[in-house]
Amino acid sequence: MSDTTPLENTSTNETDSVVISSIQLLAKSQERVQRRPPRYWWHFRLGTVVLLTGETSAGKTVFGHNLGYALATGKDFLGYKPPRPLRVLHVDFESYDEVYAQHLSAIGTTPGWDFLDLEKVIPGIEANPKAGSKFGKTFLAVLEAIILKCGYDVVIIDNIMEAYPVEEENSTKDANEQMLAFRTLARKTGAGIIGTHNSGQRTSRQARQKKANNKFLARGSTARVDRADFGVNFTEAGKTTRWLTLVKSRAGGLGEQLGLKFNGAFGYTRLRDDLPDTDTLLVEESVDALLGLLPATTTGLIKGLVELEFTEATAKRAVEEADNRGLIKKTNRKAPWQLVSGDSAHSAHSSHPSVCTDETNTSSQSGTPHSSHHSAHLEHETNHETNGGGAGKDGLTTTEFTWDWRSVPTGHETNAETNERGFGGC
Repeated sequence: MSDTTPLENTSTNETDSVVISSIQLLAKSQERVQRRPPRYWWHFRLGTVVLLTGETSAGKTVFGHNLGYALATGKDFLGYKPPRPLRVLHVDFESYDEVYAQHLSAIGTTPGWDFLDLEKVIPGIEANPKAGSKFGKTFLAVLEAIILKCGYDVVIIDNIMEAYPVEEENSTKDANEQMLAFRTLARKTGAGIIGTHNSGQRTSRQARQKKANNKFLARGSTARVDRADFGVNFTEAGKTTRWLTLVKSRAGGLGEQLGLKFNGAFGYTRLRDDLPDTDTLLVEESVDALLGLLPATTTGLIKGLVELEFTEATAKRAVEEADNRGLIKKTNRKAPWQLVSGDSAHSAHSSHPSVCTDETNTSSQSGTPHSSHHSAHLEHETNHETNGGGAGKDGLTTTEFTWDWRSVPTGHETNAETNERGFGGC
């Protein structure tokens, strides 16, 4: 056969069932895109996996709660809103009853924002001999059945290591298996999967911008980011400010950032475009770093900030800003800088909003949202308690499911067949 002889058509019925032509693939993809709007918030897309990596207690959980509420109501959050109200399922391993009571009272409840009752799900899987050491696979099979049954558009999993445990966090093989399982879940259900993960040990104040742009900030194997469709870092920019940085993308926007800050009890707002995000955050970060140098360093503040990788111009601006805010003072021109202590410093620092703690959050809250920029709070540290609970279809009660652990769906059933397996009610 010469090199120019056309290849014969060797397709069979068997290959036709698993092979699709580029023409058919284009038509199929276009039809799916029209049926399910692909981008639902910022760069997050349906049918894909977003790996949200952040430091412990940076605020990932409360960010997820705010995002879940906004997506379900169709409201704006940080300058972006979904094309329509979406059905959101929250799989929250991090929160417990006190956190739910605080967050949901402040953020609000709404139909279409549901929580998986882990108190019922986890014991059922652990009691199932089929699960064995493969808890993650069994759990995702159950989750897939629920998504298909109830038609969820977005699933927020906080966090991936509890939803799909692995023996060795640094193992590339384990990380590949874990992330490919989440990716398969997204592709088979068409839902957007957002999974949170922790970064390594909290770093120093140095080079926060470098940390925000670190593609492999996530703890453990770098394969997790490689296998995700989108990688987003949730990092500190200052005491009350955060960055969302797109460090991995299969659809453009690489390197884009959202600057956000805490807004009272349980609240986030975006650093608006009329206040340049990077510049504003840099000022807050440099002032924050300056205050951290005192009282040990009193005369070499600018030198100390330069050693922390700030430019000399930024260091001088930080000293000026801290002085203008009444955070530092000199008794005379040649005297060393001193921290201003007590209530006077707090009131002078009002432009740098404080974050309410559980003890100070005593304002009366109803179960309804209080603003378009919903309340938020620093993430609570937990001992991985799974008391479950949360808002269900009516916004108040948790959805009830009847589980048949001996017949976990294989993923090949139709929706009708899945319904018959006993995964009842949404």
